[in-house]
Amino acid sequence: MKDNLKTILLVAGFGIIVWLVIVFVFSAGIIILVLTVIGLAICGAYRIWEGYAKEELLKKEENFDTLKEENK
Repeated sequence: MKDNLKTILLVAGFGIIVWLVIVFVFSAGIIILVLTVIGLAICGAYRIWEGYAKEELLKKEENFDTLKEENK
């Protein structure tokens, strides 16, 4: 009887440990996936900024410089 109980508790303990390892690996994978998506979104936003918005701001700054020169 003691051997049966010991075996059952041993198997249950290892089962809980394996379950915790699986949960940890799964949650770590999800966190890595989320951080990758956030990083790619930031990279994409930066490329859009470099491609479009920065040029528009530079155009406005050139116009602003032209107005400054005309006022002098």
